[in-house]
Amino acid sequence: MTRELTPEHRAELDALIVDRRMTLDELIGWLSEREYSISRSSLHRYASNFEERLVQLSEAKERASAILDRFSGKPATALAEGASMLMQDLIMKKLLETESLDADTDIVELAHALAKLETSGVGRERLKVQWDKGITAGSMAVKANLRRELEKEPDLMRRMLDLVERAEAEARAV
Repeated sequence: MTRELTPEHRAELDALIVDRRMTLDELIGWLSEREYSISRSSLHRYASNFEERLVQLSEAKERASAILDRFSGKPATALAEGASMLMQDLIMKKLLETESLDADTDIVELAHALAKLETSGVGRERLKVQWDKGITAGSMAVKANLRRELEKEPDLMRRMLDLVERAEAEARAV
């Protein structure tokens, strides 16, 4: 009688596959001891698919780590942008691997996810523009106030305006 693996047995089998100490025949024996029946080809297919998913997860983890490294110390919008890039890459890869673009539910869900990522990207860009406008307006206001207050001290005013311009440049660099 063929039955579905329990979550515990599936986890054990997956660990044994990753461990690579057992042959397919030994894995079939291990499953038989637990009263599971599976053909050698089915187990081979399962192990191959499982290992392929592990490789994909490892690659995704590496890309996520690279994104975190690239955007560390930057505003959260940069990190969100990096995460969106990663997700868009994964979604596009999945879409390219799909043999048929029929009204498959997974494809429709991926398309919706891609559209939501794009919408969030537009929102991030809008936020960046607002940030830039705020920096410009704040800098102009500080400079105008400094000029009024320090018009009798031109050297001090020039040094203060230089400080404001440096602060503005640093804020834009973030």
